Amino acid sequence: MSFVKNNDVKIAGISCVVPDNPIKVDDLGAPYFQQDVIDRIRKSVGTDTLYFTSEDQGSGDLGIAAAEDLIQALGWTRDSIDGLIFVSQTPDYVVPPTSCRLQDELGLPGNIFVMDTNYGCPGYAASLMFATQLIQTGMCERLLLVCAECHSKYISRKDEATALIFGDAGGATALEKCDGAGESFFKTVCDGSYAEQLVLGAYKSPQNPNISDHKHTYMDGETLTKFMFREIPSFCTDFLDKVGVKLDEIDSLLFHQANAYMIRYLCRRIKADLSRASINIENYGNTSAVSIPLLICDKKKDLFIKNNITEKTKTEKTLILSFGAGYIISGAVIDLGNLKGGQIRHITGGN
Repeated sequence: MSFVKNNDVKIAGISCVVPDNPIKVDDLGAPYFQQDVIDRIRKSVGTDTLYFTSEDQGSGDLGIAAAEDLIQALGWTRDSIDGLIFVSQTPDYVVPPTSCRLQDELGLPGNIFVMDTNYGCPGYAASLMFATQLIQTGMCERLLLVCAECHSKYISRKDEATALIFGDAGGATALEKCDGAGESFFKTVCDGSYAEQLVLGAYKSPQNPNISDHKHTYMDGETLTKFMFREIPSFCTDFLDKVGVKLDEIDSLLFHQANAYMIRYLCRRIKADLSRASINIENYGNTSAVSIPLLICDKKKDLFIKNNITEKTKTEKTLILSFGAGYIISGAVIDLGNLKGGQIRHITGGN
C-alpha cells in the first residue's frame, strides 16, 4: 500500500472545458442499438449527453484551453509556474509527451518540470498525490495538473460496453505551496492481474481472447464493477483509519463518474449518505481523470470565490476516490474551498 501525508499544499483553482459538440445518447446509439439497449444503459450507467471533439481537436487542445482559463482566473504570471503534469489515456502523440506541447503553447518557462501519465480514470487522485509530493519536496512551488481525454476517437460506435458511456473533456487544477494550508492524505492500490480487462491496444497484442479489435477501447464492465464493489469499501475503511478521520467527519464525497449505479451502491456499502456524493455523469459521461474536476466545477460552486471577491468561501473536508484501468484505486482526503475558476467553457476547433 502506498500512503502519504503532505502539508502546506493548497489547491488554488480548477477550470474545465468541453467541446462545443453535445450529442444525446439516443441519437448516438440509434444507428447501432435497439432502443431498449439504449434505455438500459441510460438507466444503469446514467449517461444522457456526451461531448465529442471535432476532427482537428485533440486532448492537448482541451488541456491548453482549460489551463489558459485557469491561469487567467488565478492571475498567476507564467514564469511563476514551475511544474506541469498532463494526465491522459488519449495523448496527442506517443512521443513527445503532450506536456511538452502544453509548456510551449501556454508560454511556460523552459526550466519547468513536465511529465505525462496515462493513469486515466484513477488518475485524478493519484496525480494530486504526485503534484503535492513535487511541491512538498521543494521541486515545485506552483504546478498545473491538466487532465484531458478524447475518448470519442478510440471508442467503437458498435460496442455496447463503451459506445454510450465515454465523453471528451479537459480540466486544469492549480496547486501551490501555502504555509498553513493544512494536511492532505493520499493512498493508491493496484491489482495488475486485471490489466487486460480495460485496454486500449498499442505495441503489444493483448492476450485476452475476448479482445479482437486492438484499435478501440475494450472494457469488461461486469468484471470492473464487481472488482470495485468488492475492493472500494475496504479501501475507504483502511484509508480513513490511516488518516484518522471518521466517514461522518467527511463533508463531501467525490467519486470518479464511472457509473451512477456504482456510485449509489458504493455509498450504501460504506454507509454514506448519498446527498454527500454528487453525481453528474448524465451531463458529460465518463471523462476519465477529468470527471472529478468537472464534478467540482458543476456541482460544488459554493467552493469557488465569486467574481474574484477576496472574502473566503466555505471549506469542505473532501474524500476523492478515483478508480479504473489497471485496476487501480486512488484516494485523497483534502480540504477544498476558496477556489478560483469554476467555469466549464465550451470550445470549438483545435490548435
